[in-house]
Amino acid sequence: MAVTVQEIAEKLQLSKSTVSKALNNASDVNENTRKKVIDEAIRMGYNIKNLKTQAQKRLCIFIENMDYDNVEQFAYEIILGFKTEALENNYEVDVVPFTMNEKPKYKYDNFMREKNYCGGFLLGFSFHDQFVQQLNNTIYPTVLLDNYIDNEHVAWIGTDSYEGIQKAVGYLLELGHRKIALLNGGYNSRVSHERLFSYQAAMAGYHLPISDELIGRGDYTENCAEKIVPQFLKNNVTAIVCANDRMAFGVIRELRKLGKSVPEDISVIGYDDLPLASYTFPALTTIRQSRLELGKGAFFVLQKMFSGIPINKILLKPKLIIRDSAAPINPEQK
Repeated sequence: MAVTVQEIAEKLQLSKSTVSKALNNASDVNENTRKKVIDEAIRMGYNIKNLKTQAQKRLCIFIENMDYDNVEQFAYEIILGFKTEALENNYEVDVVPFTMNEKPKYKYDNFMREKNYCGGFLLGFSFHDQFVQQLNNTIYPTVLLDNYIDNEHVAWIGTDSYEGIQKAVGYLLELGHRKIALLNGGYNSRVSHERLFSYQAAMAGYHLPISDELIGRGDYTENCAEKIVPQFLKNNVTAIVCANDRMAFGVIRELRKLGKSVPEDISVIGYDDLPLASYTFPALTTIRQSRLELGKGAFFVLQKMFSGIPINKILLKPKLIIRDSAAPINPEQK
């Protein structure tokens, strides 16, 4: 049942007229009372359509655990795509970075109201993050990258992990590989869960062997390969699918250190298609997710949500980019 002005008034022990004036920014209500009323209205879940806070056409991108300063970094093009679409539609965009696992200094809805933001876009947060959990009750249209909250005001945008991993495993199978490992991300990432499930489903669908020894977990950085690659080699894998390109770069480096050639001894496939992927040696075969389109898509979703359309999830199609790091299996390895 919708929260009413009368219920807010009773909760704050104010008159109904005072609460109504505060919610409508009347000039004869002092700022302390107005803030008290609006904060309580947000806490109680008062319908945002009735909250006349004079929010401007301003949007906020919140980002944690992702670099975005230059084109080689994953979030750069996502933010660029979002800003491009927003500015073309006369929206201002601010970027608010978080340090990893930083505890929020403010409540999400209060921050959005006080800064006059009408919508938000979150990148890089894990699904158990305290800040993300506030979105369970938000009344502000918000889009998450590769994350899910069960709230009609919150949508998810991403690239179809199932199709992406399916393409990678299917291509390796065409090349003769059957002992295919996955270097995945950490336990607290929803996209890691998606890619693990996708790998298991693809391997099972192609009747390929699956075991815990063929699955490694890292932190989406190059350095995580150092501990995982020796485990894969002990289990005689002939190909490694990585959950992002950075991990793939680390895998190739570690294989070289251990005296293995890519792709002659081991094939490697990444995920993302960062600009650097085409310049590495060997050039990286990878699954491309269009980061520019992810950013544009996030703005598109917000626009539809502003119009009252409750979007749950939008997934873009991935594309297999074939380069030099994957090749037919060495006959001696069959």
